[in-house]
Amino acid sequence: MSIVGRSRAFVLGCGAAALAGCGGTSGLSPSSQGGFAPNSAHVRAGAPAPSLESTLLYQFVGGSADGAYPYAGLVADSSGNLYGTTNGGGAAGLGTVFKLTPSGSTYTETVLHEFAGGTGDGELPYGNLVLGKKGVLYGTTYGGGEHGAGCVFALTPSGETYAESVVYSFAGSPNDGGNPYAGLVEGASGTLYGTTLYGGSSGAGTVYELVPSGKGFTESVVYAFAGGSDGANPYAGVSLTKTGALYGTTTYGGTAGDGTVYSLTKSGTTYAHDVLHSFAGGSDGANPYGAPVSSSGAFLGTTQNGGSASDGTIYEVVVTKGKATETVAHSFLGGSADGAQPEASLLVGKKGAVYGTTDSGGANSAGTVFELTKTKKTYAESLLTSFPGYPGSANPKSTLIASAAGTLYGTTYGGGNDGYGTVFSLTP
Repeated sequence: MSIVGRSRAFVLGCGAAALAGCGGTSGLSPSSQGGFAPNSAHVRAGAPAPSLESTLLYQFVGGSADGAYPYAGLVADSSGNLYGTTNGGGAAGLGTVFKLTPSGSTYTETVLHEFAGGTGDGELPYGNLVLGKKGVLYGTTYGGGEHGAGCVFALTPSGETYAESVVYSFAGSPNDGGNPYAGLVEGASGTLYGTTLYGGSSGAGTVYELVPSGKGFTESVVYAFAGGSDGANPYAGVSLTKTGALYGTTTYGGTAGDGTVYSLTKSGTTYAHDVLHSFAGGSDGANPYGAPVSSSGAFLGTTQNGGSASDGTIYEVVVTKGKATETVAHSFLGGSADGAQPEASLLVGKKGAVYGTTDSGGANSAGTVFELTKTKKTYAESLLTSFPGYPGSANPKSTLIASAAGTLYGTTYGGGNDGYGTVFSLTP
């Protein structure tokens, strides 16, 4: 099916935080990762937040005319166009895929697809998009599809429109995954990897792969979680290393039931599963929602709960000679001095700096963007901005992306004039 996109323009102010088209910011590429230049306004946790504010690129209006509640982050093409999903809105209220096109001081939003649900289409996308060859967008939906257990979809460009097709419909337990919450990652050969929250032989979720086959894909379950010490219910997707190994987290399960960090290493046609860390709660983290990312020989990620203030953590896992060691790099303090309850994966920028978002905390209790830097063997966390809350941006749940110039882009689930979420940028 195809939909001719409806367009809405959103005019930007060209102030100190110059955007693409307002100042010389270069276009983004799907794999580009940039970092902030040193900024004396950065502060350590426990000090007041700096006066570094994000700029709104777009505010969703909800209803049938637009998307609502962008849960996932963005993906960008080489022209600086931004693509994402909303969990609600559209004609059926079941979510959309959107595009933001920069033009001078204006970003124009186009709805590329409105999910209709039922057996012929997906519904309720929570995960990120992947930009594949020839501009094809791939993503997942939590529900809908032939069996009602979610699907993987493709949006293929054709002139000014996109044709949407269901690549794969999940069948659920016991032989397949069900209800993917996370998005996808793409391997060098075009293979797509992802997770399902439920399904599998124990109903505790799966890791799956979609291998290109002819004009379509062949799906297989890489690993089905048993729901005990090996982990359960992966809300996060996976990270793919250069060696083809997959790293991810489960939100629950493990020895204490507070989630795990795991690896899947391919040997021939099979994968070996290994639990790298089981979260213990308390001063340790608990309940990770994002996948770990590789940085300076370690894997870094966030937990929504646990830590010294029970407001979540940033953790580090180092694997040496097959043995994994986990340490808490930062415990979020909440309140006005720090963020709280991070849900997203982290972004690794230049010179080892790491960036992320928290869903709450900060000066206005509406979430933050933070930076993590490493000095010798310790980490220091700094607030880059606190979101203002309604009618401004509020409650980011997404992973950030960055331009080559270091501008960060992301979404907030709430806020905006109509309360349906926003797209923002943060410029050094």
